[in-house]
Amino acid sequence: MKRTLLAMSALFVAATGFSQTSVLSSQAKQASLPRLNERFQVVRVSNKAPKVNHSASTGLYFTTPEGGFYEGYSLEGSGYYLSKLVVPFNTPTTFAKVGTGSWSRQGTPVSASDNYNFQAPYGEGMFYGPTLIQGTDSFCLGSNNIYTKLLDNNDSRLSDALKAQLTEISSPLHWGVMGPDSTALLYACDDHGSFIYNGTTYTNGAAFGFLDSHYLFGSGSVEEKGKTYTSYAIEQYMGKTTAPLYVENIVTEGRTSVAAGPLTKGATLTAYVCGVTPNADDPTSFDADLDNVLDTLTATASDALDFQTADNEGDIVTYTGHLVFSKKTVDEFGTETTEPFIIPANTQFAIVVDGLDKDGVSYGIDGLRLNDDADANVQNGYISVKTSDGTHIPNAFTFSSRLSAKIALNAMYDGAKAPENPGGLFNFEDANLKYNVVRISNDGQTNLTDGAKASALDDENASGLPGAFVETVLPFFNADESANYDIKDLPDWVSNVNVTVLDDEAKCYVLTFNAQALPEGTTKRAATVYVVSDKGAVSNPIYLLQGDASVSDGISSASIENVGNKADFRTYNLAGQQVSKAYKGVVISNGKKFIQK
Repeated sequence: MKRTLLAMSALFVAATGFSQTSVLSSQAKQASLPRLNERFQVVRVSNKAPKVNHSASTGLYFTTPEGGFYEGYSLEGSGYYLSKLVVPFNTPTTFAKVGTGSWSRQGTPVSASDNYNFQAPYGEGMFYGPTLIQGTDSFCLGSNNIYTKLLDNNDSRLSDALKAQLTEISSPLHWGVMGPDSTALLYACDDHGSFIYNGTTYTNGAAFGFLDSHYLFGSGSVEEKGKTYTSYAIEQYMGKTTAPLYVENIVTEGRTSVAAGPLTKGATLTAYVCGVTPNADDPTSFDADLDNVLDTLTATASDALDFQTADNEGDIVTYTGHLVFSKKTVDEFGTETTEPFIIPANTQFAIVVDGLDKDGVSYGIDGLRLNDDADANVQNGYISVKTSDGTHIPNAFTFSSRLSAKIALNAMYDGAKAPENPGGLFNFEDANLKYNVVRISNDGQTNLTDGAKASALDDENASGLPGAFVETVLPFFNADESANYDIKDLPDWVSNVNVTVLDDEAKCYVLTFNAQALPEGTTKRAATVYVVSDKGAVSNPIYLLQGDASVSDGISSASIENVGNKADFRTYNLAGQQVSKAYKGVVISNGKKFIQK
């Protein structure tokens, strides 16, 4: 695809409600936060988590929305001070009110009854989330943020410099902040949360449990009524996607008592990404369905990161670090590689880590304390055990406290949209025009927003564009000119697609379609195409019209059953050799021939 650069800064207008402060990029080390190591006691369960105790709030709250995942600290322990909820671009996100209160956003009342519906206006960015207000009381996602609590209490453990920084961004700390931009460690609950113990505020992390190994979720055994139960797997329900979720790997944070690391002697741990089924005893909770494994990932000794730092808790010495699970394959040269995968939209899923009882495995995954308000829809982690006679009991134990396993997806929501109307992004917009409908001239040489008289790129008084307006999460092109997006269902009569960059930082583009001339005797032709990515992004339809064609003709031509299939963005020459976008000549991409000039 040809890339055309164009200066459009005068036409780009920031949308109301967009908030991005330079201070928000400040990094904070997890290790600098106050931590409480508390032993957690076993509870034998019938696959039922401890009941949510709503007395922790005043009834003024809402839960984490479907499709939302919290961005956690990185593998290096750094991250944003604020609590960041990542939600899909161009996908409605519903905040469901459980209790009382009126909705507000960024200090402005919002007209909504039970639910507040949010949709990110850009593919990348930070946006204030909603809050519930009742008199002088209020609640929003991030209210339990550790930095918020320490700042509100003027905690002496905060340095003066950090207090000053937190004061500057104190408002955003009290808001859920959203917007996908790149892969990050995504959790079902916030790892920036807090926990109050004996009047002192700590992080919501947890490390030690009832197993004879002292691990929370991991290797070890427990005695109960004269029987020994050995842990072999753990399970964590992760929630539900509302758009395709691109995953590079799965990361667990935990510890081992073995100085050589959690996996030795060639041992392997397996992580299954599974669909779920409602629990027979409690239909509001969900069990992993091992008959519906979506993807299988593994970890070996080489996938253990750090585990060199000793954590001394009384007479217990453990080494902390991360274990990375990836989907491993072998290429045509016999070299082991890893490949990402996509969890489809509208998929409820759980992660099962299996093999904790194997020789050479000594590993425990840490935990995150759950809140009774925002985390009401997050389940406890469960421990599966086996008896001495080999009987396996899935999800036999959990904890008396609400506690999830510290399992994250290194993932992101990609996205693309071709809006009918950009929503005030440009000063020339005409509400009567649809900017995803492109009228192609009969000779195939020019494009224009259907119904417009001229393009605003040529005439500042015009209202049309020379093609379809598109917004994406990632840049359309990488630095090496390779594309992150492609056009699906391009008809044979369209020979080329040109991508005009309106604003690379804001990810705004215009797609222009070079077409063949309308054949003699043909009065019209139409097509419906989509912007897609190999990370699962699928835009809404773009309608291409020629001659007397209308949008209804484009709709009838759509092959929507195949939309969203993974595209192959690799480019080959006629000899079958993979080439870069810098290659000149005839190339093949996605089964079609193109000329790269």
